[in-house]
Amino acid sequence: MIIKQDKTMLTVLMITISLDFMGFLLVFPLFPDLFIAKTSVLVPASASLAMRYFYYALALATWPAGCFFGTAYFGALSDRMGRKRIILLCLAMVSFSYALQAIAIHFATLMLFFLSRVLQGFFGGNYDIVQAAVADMSSPNDKARNMSLIALAASFGVVLGPLISAFAGSSHFISWFTILTPFWIAAFLALFNLIWIGTVFKETYQAKSKEPLKLSKIFTAFLFIFTDLRVRRLAVIYFLLAVGWGLYVQAIPLLLQKLFGFGPHMIGFFFLVLGVGLFLALQYIQPWLIKQYRLKSIYIYSMYVVTLFLLLAGLLPLLDIEWVTVFFVAIFHVSAYGCLLAIISNTVTIDEQGRVMGGTGAVGSLAFALNAFLIAYLSAVNVVLPVIIASFMYFLSGIILSRTAATHNLRQYSS
Repeated sequence: MIIKQDKTMLTVLMITISLDFMGFLLVFPLFPDLFIAKTSVLVPASASLAMRYFYYALALATWPAGCFFGTAYFGALSDRMGRKRIILLCLAMVSFSYALQAIAIHFATLMLFFLSRVLQGFFGGNYDIVQAAVADMSSPNDKARNMSLIALAASFGVVLGPLISAFAGSSHFISWFTILTPFWIAAFLALFNLIWIGTVFKETYQAKSKEPLKLSKIFTAFLFIFTDLRVRRLAVIYFLLAVGWGLYVQAIPLLLQKLFGFGPHMIGFFFLVLGVGLFLALQYIQPWLIKQYRLKSIYIYSMYVVTLFLLLAGLLPLLDIEWVTVFFVAIFHVSAYGCLLAIISNTVTIDEQGRVMGGTGAVGSLAFALNAFLIAYLSAVNVVLPVIIASFMYFLSGIILSRTAATHNLRQYSS
């Protein structure tokens, strides 16, 4: 049963996502300095470059590895216990994990850092549960728009997170900022989010069963999206999209550092441009596209545009081209993303929204974990290779959807 909510509840969810992404993007631009730079506090100075790349990949992979187990499980659990309680639990543990990462850096404890990243990933399923809550409140006609609002909220976090993080690499801006500061800010943001949701948010879904979901069911929740005939082809399309996006956003800090000598502050500004592209797309471009074209068409042609920009950035790696590419990739990626999520959501029932969104979250996590190790290998060969491979992932994603027969649901909700 759907519990109808007003726009206030939608706003609450959007703020939750913004704070979540702000915290995540606060720390992400610091990773090259934490693992690749000779001045790293976590990696011994005697470590080889190959070992540094391995540690960098492992730091990236541990978070989505945790997500792989957590998102599918908590998504399905929210279908049984409601959205609010699960979101509160996840926020509490995410705040704790950021604090652990700061402590690990302070005491130069590499293993604790990796374990805290796994913990953060396992409980980092807020995004997918919020997607399920938005689906609870949405009709088929406004679902694509509302799903895109989630990405719009994320874009605010993408803008503000790197902007704050940029100061960590430039102590002359704010003298007390250190490499630890973004982790403590991220922990505080998650804690504030916990209090905010606990105070303001009203449950969007009346669960039919209060029975807890056994942890052993984790793989059943994940495999649902690949075995259910309604969504399995869409799951492959989503997987390719996630691989392409993950390869690009996880590899670009290394590319910027190695080719152009960027430090954390300049990488932060680079991600700021990405965030501006996301904002413009979701505020102006995607709403116009949805009014003019089918969701399926928007997705396919957006994939082709992203393919061309990434090929250009990989084959002609000039700094000006990289700045332009990140802006337009952000615009067309996020325009396609909301459309694909709406199509996926509309193929299942109201009572399966948490399950299917948790499943897509697990698929994305699996893609990001795979990407982390691909980046370690590909970047050691040539730092632009991940960007070139990402372009092919986007192309395949578009091609497969273009050749996917229109099912009843796809025809109904893509027109």
